[in-house]
Amino acid sequence: QQQEVDDLSAARGFNAAVPSFAGTGGSMRENVVDFFQTAFDSITSGSATTSTSTSPTPRLWRVNSIPTLGVDRYGGVTASSSGTVRFVERTSGNIFYKSVASGAEPVRITNTLIPYVYDVQWIDEDSLVIRHSEDAGITIRTFLGSIVQSTTTEGLSSLEGGYLDDVVEIAVNPFSTGPALFYLVRGEDGVLGVVSDADGKNLKRVWASPLAGWRVSWAAPGTILIAQKAASGISGSMYTLSLASGQLSPVLTDIPGLSALPHPTASALVYSMTDRGALRFHSRVAGVVREIPATTLAEKCVWGPGAELVVYCAVPVALPEAPLPDAWYRGEVHTTDRWFSIDPVAGTATLLLDPLGEFGVGIDVINPSLDEGGGIILFTDGLTGTPWMLRITP
Repeated sequence: QQQEVDDLSAARGFNAAVPSFAGTGGSMRENVVDFFQTAFDSITSGSATTSTSTSPTPRLWRVNSIPTLGVDRYGGVTASSSGTVRFVERTSGNIFYKSVASGAEPVRITNTLIPYVYDVQWIDEDSLVIRHSEDAGITIRTFLGSIVQSTTTEGLSSLEGGYLDDVVEIAVNPFSTGPALFYLVRGEDGVLGVVSDADGKNLKRVWASPLAGWRVSWAAPGTILIAQKAASGISGSMYTLSLASGQLSPVLTDIPGLSALPHPTASALVYSMTDRGALRFHSRVAGVVREIPATTLAEKCVWGPGAELVVYCAVPVALPEAPLPDAWYRGEVHTTDRWFSIDPVAGTATLLLDPLGEFGVGIDVINPSLDEGGGIILFTDGLTGTPWMLRITP
C-alpha cells in the first residue's frame, strides 16, 4: 500500500526541493516562474488567456505558473470576473490567492512551511486537509489545518492545526450536513473507516475491511462511495456505505480496470474500464448502460451542477500505448486532452474546447471540479502541476 503511494508521489513530482522564503509572492514563484512562463508564452500573450478588470474571465485561463494543489474558486457565484482563486504551493505548503477579475500576480497569505505536499482538500474557506511528507515521500502524513489571521504588520497568516495518525485515504464532506471527514486508517487486520469533525474530534468507527486498496469519496450526505483501486485487467468493484447502518451496497462489481463517477443525486454514473487491454468509457442511467464515443478515464470527468444529467470530460486526443489506468496513475505517461460535454442518457459527446488546436497548449487534466456557481471547471495539468480554469459557456 505504502509503495503504491510512494510510486504515485514520485511520479507526480512529489520529491522537489523545499525552498526558502522571501517576498509576498514566495521564493518558489520567484525561482521558477520564468521557466513556466516561457513554456506558455504563446498562450498567455494572447487574448484567450489574459484577463483585465473590465473584461470577463477568458474561457481558458492558466491561474498560476508554478506547481500547485487544491485549486478552488470562492467569493463569486457566477462564471464572470468575480471571486478569488486560492491554491497551495506544492513544495512549501504556502497558501495563495489570486483575483479572478484583475488577473494580478497571486498573493501569499500564509507562511507556514509544510514540505512535499501530496494532496489538498478544502473543508471551508479557512480550513483544509493537507497530505504531505517530511522525509521526501517515505512517509505520508495527514494535517488538518486552519488559517489563523496575522496580527503583525507583515500581514502573513499562519496555518495551525494537528495531525491524524495512520491515514490511508481521506475525503472531505462537500455537503452541508453530517460529519466533516471520512477516512481510512491502518488497523491490525486491514483498514478501519472513521468519521470525525473538521478538527479530528468526535471520532466514530463506521466500517472495517481486511483489504487496504480502497479509494473513498462522498456520494451523498450520510453515504460514502468506496471503490477498489483500479488496475488494468484486474476486476474491481464499487460500493456505497451507509454511515447510519454501516451497510455496503454494490454499485458496480467485477469490472476490469474499474473507475467510476456517480452523479451526486440522480441514479446515474459514468465509468471507465479495460476490455482485453483496451480502455472503454460507459454511462449508466436508471440501469441502462451505453458506451460513450469519447474514450477517457472517469477521473478526468466532473458532473454538471444540480440535477442536470450532463458530465464534462477531458478526453485524450490519443491513448498512450501503456497499461491504463496504471501507467497514467504512476505518471509514466501523460495525455493531451480535449474537453467534451457528454449526455449520458443519449450516449453522445459534444466538443467544448480543444486547448491544443485553439491555443497551442497540451493539457493532461487531473482533479477536475466545478466552481460554486457551476459555470467554471477548475483543474490541474498533470504534466506541469499548474492550475487552470475553463469557462463552460463561450
